[in-house]
Amino acid sequence: MKSLIFFALQGIVERGALPEAKDDTLKLTINIAFAIIGAFAVVWIVLSGMRLVFARDNPENIAKARNSVIYAVIGLIIVASAALLVNIIIGGLRK
Repeated sequence: MKSLIFFALQGIVERGALPEAKDDTLKLTINIAFAIIGAFAVVWIVLSGMRLVFARDNPENIAKARNSVIYAVIGLIIVASAALLVNIIIGGLRK
C-alpha cells in the first residue's frame, strides 16, 4: 500500500489506474444546496416584484422593493457563479 501511494505521488501510476468513487454524493449534495438557494432567490425576486407592483405611489416602499429585487438578482448571480465554479473544480479533480 505504501508503495502505491509513493508511486502515485511521483506520477508513475497513471490517474486512470487509481480507483475512483462510484457515487458523486459530494457533487450531488452541493448541487442540491445550490438549487435550494437559487429557488429561494427566485421566490424572493417574485415577492419583491409583487411588493414593487403594490407599492403604488409610495416612494419609500418603491425604493425598498427595487433594492430587494436588485439584491436578490445579485445573489442569484453569485449562487450560479459559485455553482459553476464548484462543478468545474470537482470535475477537474475527477479527471
